[in-house]
Amino acid sequence: MTSILKVRDRTGRFIKGKHCSPRTEFHKGHIPWNKGKEIFYFRGDNNPMKNPEIRRRVAEKNRAITLRMYREHPELKEKIKKATRKAMQRPEVIAKTQKTWFKKGERFSPRTEFKKGNIPWTKGKPRPIKTKGKIRNTLREFYKNNPDQLKKILTFRRPNKTEEMLNSWLRYYFPNHFTFVGDGKVVIEGLNPDWIDCDGSNRIIELFGEPWHRPEEEQTRKNRFAKFGYRTLVIWYEELKDKKSVLEKIQNFIEAS
Repeated sequence: MTSILKVRDRTGRFIKGKHCSPRTEFHKGHIPWNKGKEIFYFRGDNNPMKNPEIRRRVAEKNRAITLRMYREHPELKEKIKKATRKAMQRPEVIAKTQKTWFKKGERFSPRTEFKKGNIPWTKGKPRPIKTKGKIRNTLREFYKNNPDQLKKILTFRRPNKTEEMLNSWLRYYFPNHFTFVGDGKVVIEGLNPDWIDCDGSNRIIELFGEPWHRPEEEQTRKNRFAKFGYRTLVIWYEELKDKKSVLEKIQNFIEAS
């Protein structure tokens, strides 16, 4: 703060009695147009920024100005990044961020390294359906174009308790029919099925859980696998409560092939 005051005083002494711009050159006795007029503040309903359309236009204008500035002066972008990174390490900025981003008592790291027990502010808040759809479509397209990445991610995946239960039924009641490939062994157009047949009959079994899958996904998944000649049976988590019904469903699926 002291250095800023020194620079201001030095600058003031330098420009004292001088006119920095011909447009602001006032002669002695000149009365500015706004002298004596009350300053008008946009408050309450008079604030134009409450209008969504005006906010959108202002945001687009500011974005265009920023992009033009970066195009004309590419070195500024890196300078701004360094200044922002340095500012985020200041104690007062960290304290303010803790109050707005994290719950009370949580630790904050400028590198977003969450410690054990750290609770982010988004925990427990459901994502909007539109956001979920964007994430799902982006990942689906990424895995479709990069099947090796999907295999790499699922390599460390283990069957959960529900999958282990259904897998034990398949091995006991339908031996040599289906094998578990939900760990990334098989990827079809960016999708990883749960079970696939062992005898080359092009059959797939999928296990859907209500919290993770929507009803319309069942037909969508069947259609995508059908393009490669596969028939798909979808078993929902709630159906596993009736073991006999599930076994009959699988038996009918095998006989219909």
